[in-house]
Amino acid sequence: MTKKLSTFNQFVNEQMVISTPVQMDPMQAGVPGDMAISMSQTEPTIDSSDDGETSNYMFFSNMKTISHHLAELASLDPEMIDNALCNGHDWAEDHMAVAKENIEQVAHFFLNMKK
Repeated sequence: MTKKLSTFNQFVNEQMVISTPVQMDPMQAGVPGDMAISMSQTEPTIDSSDDGETSNYMFFSNMKTISHHLAELASLDPEMIDNALCNGHDWAEDHMAVAKENIEQVAHFFLNMKK
């Protein structure tokens, strides 16, 4: 049985889109105010070729995956996460710090192009 590959636009339409912002109150979440998570996603508008593909479709796919996982993490109990980090899983904090730095660099690059 052969599976037909989806175009990027079909892929985007099949993915979970968060239509309302996911916000965590920093006081309830137990994190400093500058670390509070506030995300809002809407269906991306992507200039694409006639066949619905962009030449860098993996960039957009990775961006959606990251956003999805962040929304899932934001919904978890902060106390549970803190307990895990304090009990031998501090590697996760290191990975999150590196990921944050990398995503900030990409975001700053593209946002500065927009100005």
